[in-house]
Amino acid sequence: MEEEKEMKRARQRQLRSEKKELNDHSMDLKLHKIFYEILSGVNAMKQNE
Repeated sequence: MEEEKEMKRARQRQLRSEKKELNDHSMDLKLHKIFYEILSGVNAMKQNE
C-alpha cells in the first residue's frame, strides 16, 4: 500500500515537471516569435528609408 502511494507521488512529480517544461518551451516560442516580429519590423523600417 505504501509503495503505491509513493509511486503515485512520483508520477505526480514527473507530470508537474513535464508540465513546467512545456510551459518553459511555449514561453521560448513566444519570445522567439516576438523577437522575429521585432527583427522584421526593423528590416522593414530600414528598407523604407
